[in-house]
Amino acid sequence: MEAIKVFIVDDDENGLFITKRFFRKANSNLIISTFLSSTDLVKKLESEEIEFPNIIISDLNMPIMTGFQMMDEIRKLPKYNSSIKTYIQSALVNPKDLDFIENSNTYSGHYEKFITIEQVNEIIENLV
Repeated sequence: MEAIKVFIVDDDENGLFITKRFFRKANSNLIISTFLSSTDLVKKLESEEIEFPNIIISDLNMPIMTGFQMMDEIRKLPKYNSSIKTYIQSALVNPKDLDFIENSNTYSGHYEKFITIEQVNEIIENLV
């Protein structure tokens, strides 16, 4: 099997560090890329500077472009593949947003900040 690629998007450096650490603990063979800005990720995918991942973990409430807006832009790209597992990780989510995540074909789930090692293992198991 090809290496699993994970993109973690969060405007909080501590959030990036913790999430990346748990993914690394769960599977040291993962290829993990982190982004402090949702716009940075979208631009790199648009320019084909980077390839699409297997998993995207994104904060919801970020400046300039929210996690929802980021995924709207990513889904418009020609090389987007709907098999990408996308998860929202956020400290504050209102019930309307949770309902949207749960009833959307775009998102595979939601996790409260900060994701746990058990949740990371579940994400990886669901991919394989």
